[in-house]
Amino acid sequence: MKIIKAKVWRKIDIQINSKIKYDNPYKDIDIIVTFIHESNKIIRLNAFWNGDNEWIVRFTPILTGIWNYSINCSDENNDINYIVGKVEVKENEQNLNIEKHGFLKISSNKRYFEYEDNTPFFWLGDTNWQSFNLNNYYECNYPNCNCHNQFRHILNNRKEKNFNVYQTYFDTSNGNIQNSENMWIDKFNKINPQVFIDVIDKMFEEIVESNMIIALGFGLHYVTPSAIKEDELCTFAKYIVARYSAYPIVWITGQEIDLEIENQHTYDIWKNVAKIVKLNDPYHHPMSGHMFSHPKKIDDLNAQPWHDFWAIQSGHYGMAKIATQEHYKMFYDLKPTKPILETEADYEDIKCSNRFNGYEATRISAWKSIQCGSCGYTYGGNGIWASCYNTTDNTFCLGDYSTEPWYMGLDKPASYEMKQLIKFYNLVGFENLIPKFDNKNEEIVISATKNNSTVIVYFYNESNETCELDQLLNEKYYSYWYNPLTGNFIRNNCFIPNNGNYKVPNKPTKSDWVLLVTTNNYKIKDFEEIYYDKILDVEISKENINKYLDKKTKIDSCKKFCVSNEDELCDFKNVKYNPYCDITTKTIEIELDKEQYIDLIEIDFESNSIPKFRIYGIDAKGIISIVTDCKYRKPNIFENDKNIILEKIGGNYKKIKIIILNNNIDLKVNNVDLFK
Repeated sequence: MKIIKAKVWRKIDIQINSKIKYDNPYKDIDIIVTFIHESNKIIRLNAFWNGDNEWIVRFTPILTGIWNYSINCSDENNDINYIVGKVEVKENEQNLNIEKHGFLKISSNKRYFEYEDNTPFFWLGDTNWQSFNLNNYYECNYPNCNCHNQFRHILNNRKEKNFNVYQTYFDTSNGNIQNSENMWIDKFNKINPQVFIDVIDKMFEEIVESNMIIALGFGLHYVTPSAIKEDELCTFAKYIVARYSAYPIVWITGQEIDLEIENQHTYDIWKNVAKIVKLNDPYHHPMSGHMFSHPKKIDDLNAQPWHDFWAIQSGHYGMAKIATQEHYKMFYDLKPTKPILETEADYEDIKCSNRFNGYEATRISAWKSIQCGSCGYTYGGNGIWASCYNTTDNTFCLGDYSTEPWYMGLDKPASYEMKQLIKFYNLVGFENLIPKFDNKNEEIVISATKNNSTVIVYFYNESNETCELDQLLNEKYYSYWYNPLTGNFIRNNCFIPNNGNYKVPNKPTKSDWVLLVTTNNYKIKDFEEIYYDKILDVEISKENINKYLDKKTKIDSCKKFCVSNEDELCDFKNVKYNPYCDITTKTIEIELDKEQYIDLIEIDFESNSIPKFRIYGIDAKGIISIVTDCKYRKPNIFENDKNIILEKIGGNYKKIKIIILNNNIDLKVNNVDLFK
């Protein structure tokens, strides 16, 4: 008897070799391996064909102790029917979340995800829909990068920003894998295992080692079922479940499964695929189907036994720019209760239906959706979601939908701000929040704990006005502003409500802010001063500005780079922004060799139109501060040259980031200089 050593929540591969050869091992036989724990817990897994005469059963033990296993083959004449073995499982001392906490499941109150040990899980995903098909695993074209792995480059970027879900699908109907052979030996009839060995398995491993959950689908709306027959798609789904159910995974079936065009009734096909997945997954990973923006099948989906949570899409098509509270309430009130998850809303810098979804909309959609009951958020951005490798070869470039190469989409501003989102909701305990849908102002969105001991208000109105809270406890409350742009807090006052009421002070600025009112004395460390624009001192006259600059020293020990330009991504000089999107968010970064005092910044725009922009200062510890916000005021412009902007910085920073906000202009930047 073969004895295998293993660790709990760490997958193992058990190789099975057949002496009998089959014409099409992908379809001709089924091999089922039954694992029985000493406690009588049973897990039955399908083995998957891995090339030649080799099958593998991929097993993740969920309990320590002894697991005995036996093999059953649909071919009674195959000797592997007589193979038995034992797995001895010990505790896991590793630090990955899955190894500490186990797989994801639905919480007992059916409102959020949690690990097997009941630790709450706040979902922060990224839509790299075409990752397995179009991400290069052995090449990278990020300018001046020598990592030779586009996939890993993207993955590491998302890991650094605290993303914890990698949302993607297999483009089954295509199957052309970058830097590899086709997924099919005989299209739709026989899989090519070598592609999985060389590329896809490695991608799965790296996602897991990055502490991320894989949210996986099997294709998209009507396109996939139009190319591949239902039985072939179901066979493929069964194979993928066998190969990857031992990983920390969430099934999303397919993208926009309820989208039908020209009476192509593909919805029923996707339901049958989902049934296959549910039937063959012994770990019972949470499962849903990613929906279209205006789902017509809500009642039917809700009744499906495999449907565990709502993977909704609130963006892009036919809706207001930011989804309404009523939209989320519709899902929140449905019975039986299921978690709501916003999996696609207002991608950063894409246009749909003659409507632009920009930087501000992406951040606002994220905060609003969670305030309205979503148990997390999936970010999306131009260039990344469709994995456009470059625009020269037009690699998966879909008009307004995907107009930039991936490296231009990698570091858009809202992608950084997702880090502030997950930081806040993990601090306050998102799992305890209940949305307050009775507030009728769409731009003031409230959630609170059951007894109102903690109340959170998200304001995205473009004014300083706030509101009044009621029904508070007769206890001492702590009040803070949280900046969703920087991730820092501002102290308000401590107070005891007057008859349960609290008049919220004015917002620090006209931008969006989060108010935290709580009886809990959180040990908050990340504080900032009340923000104000550090515009040039008023005593400096316009005519004397050049004389003023003569007294300043230009900072030369820095590298300037534009992260939204295809040709000169890192070597910033006379950069012309190519308008891949007619309206887009552009970013300029200036990095110094060390943290030092910066007094002024000078930006030379070669344009008749001065854009709206925001300037961030980042210190050596990575703390972000807003030093200028010209969304709500005019920038400080040279009198003698309408294209040159001079703004006050006045602080110690290692990096300066300039966000040029969604401007429909052909913009050229001649130069950016820092002065001390």
